Amino acid sequence: KQWYQRRVRGILDTLSVYEYIGTVCWYAALISLVKVGLLEVEGIQSCLQYKVALPLLGLASSQFIFYAAMPQMVSLFGSGSAFINMLAADLYALLAGIALFGVEYTPLYVSGMVVSCLGIVLFTVWGTGPGEGEKEEDDCSDALIEVKHQDPPY
Repeated sequence: KQWYQRRVRGILDTLSVYEYIGTVCWYAALISLVKVGLLEVEGIQSCLQYKVALPLLGLASSQFIFYAAMPQMVSLFGSGSAFINMLAADLYALLAGIALFGVEYTPLYVSGMVVSCLGIVLFTVWGTGPGEGEKEEDDCSDALIEVKHQDPPY
């Protein structure tokens, strides 16, 4: 094995995967912050006006809350729910851009959003059918299903 593979394996043996990914993300954020601070000085100075800084701060805080809650959401509701949540947020951003700011999106972007929403509607209406080993007539939609609470894996 290469030296870096042994080093990463050693790190993963002492840390959980969540701790390792969190550490990598913090270092990536720090490097990006330094890069922006060095290369985008004029852009940062133009953002110091309160009319620009307050919405930017609101966007940054809402994104932080959204992505900080994402592991909990995935562990409780599954990745499909997280995907639909992100798609809904993108749809709301599209509608807000059109209604509030008069943004004109390209037809490709709008058609991609329509196809994605249509796919979700079709999946919700028809589903995927029975899984492996399941019978077609097994419909448990009216049965009470107990969901055990699991602690998040981090």
